[in-house]
Amino acid sequence: MKHSIITLLVLLTAWIAAQSVNTRIMDKETGMPIAGVTAFSDKGVILGISNSLGEVDLGGVKNFPVTIRSIGFDPVVCDRPTKEIRLTHAEYQLAEVIVTPDDNMVKHVVCYLREYVSSTTHCDTTLHYNEHMVDFFLTDKKIKKFKPSKGLRILSSKLRTRKIYNDGRDSVFIPDAYDDTFSIPLSVLRIPSGVIPPKYCHPEGNEDTPGSKIKGMLLGFDVLADKKNHTWSPWQLKAIGCTTDVTEAQMKLLVRPRADCTFLEEDVQSLTLDTRMLAKGKIVKWMFDSKTPIDIRNYYELYPVEVTYLTPEEAKDLQKNPPATLIKKAPAALPLTPGMRYIVEHAR
Repeated sequence: MKHSIITLLVLLTAWIAAQSVNTRIMDKETGMPIAGVTAFSDKGVILGISNSLGEVDLGGVKNFPVTIRSIGFDPVVCDRPTKEIRLTHAEYQLAEVIVTPDDNMVKHVVCYLREYVSSTTHCDTTLHYNEHMVDFFLTDKKIKKFKPSKGLRILSSKLRTRKIYNDGRDSVFIPDAYDDTFSIPLSVLRIPSGVIPPKYCHPEGNEDTPGSKIKGMLLGFDVLADKKNHTWSPWQLKAIGCTTDVTEAQMKLLVRPRADCTFLEEDVQSLTLDTRMLAKGKIVKWMFDSKTPIDIRNYYELYPVEVTYLTPEEAKDLQKNPPATLIKKAPAALPLTPGMRYIVEHAR
């Protein structure tokens, strides 16, 4: 009897360990853990984000391959469970720097944006893979009678959706309209500027020469670091019965640092924002016909593709009259995951 109990405990411990397998994501060059790395399932579902220790829980994954991706590193495709993954630094082509007269004080930044949204209920998972061209109007200082962008403006879009049901049904299609139900993080997405601590900044290795290759300076931010209980609940959603808690938000930038270890918006080569939300309001559950809260994961990749310097008058005119802009994939854009590639190839 005693032997049977011990055997049962050993088996139970092994079963529990199998349910929660933390895979650690490491920098191959430095051996340090990498936070804010995103894991995607074989169908394109966002599985999780690595924490400050570089750990992401892949214990519940039933189907492989799983794709691990982060700006600044080459993506890795895993065919089986593993305890550790080491990422290699990627090299990027430098964009050409534009020199302009002093009176052109407004930066018009056009970007290629990828939007991944996974929303999971008790009965199905909906995936949105959207490509957008967006723009910002930015200034380095206040300009009389001119207001810079508070957020991005969508100029054009390509939309694709996948519905995966728990009973095995799976469909891919092009939706009739853009679904912005869970685009809360998109509404606050910005291109930042700032200062890099000197001990982390080595601009001498990033020659400002078109055609040269750089690793870039990779910066990471925990957007919720200052939020109580590490959670943000937008009051606007609470007011209409759509209470949603944002519990994870990681931003990563790949920048070209200047000689004084600062960077401006035009020095940002790429940006990602990775979030997790729990929509638990009654109205939201009614909209999705769900008995349980909806688990939403958003992942955005933003790539500036064109920076034009304008006078305030030119910028105002462009703000009123958005340009007709076709989707233009950024050369530095990461390869699509297998799941997203399937959606692109089969959506009709």
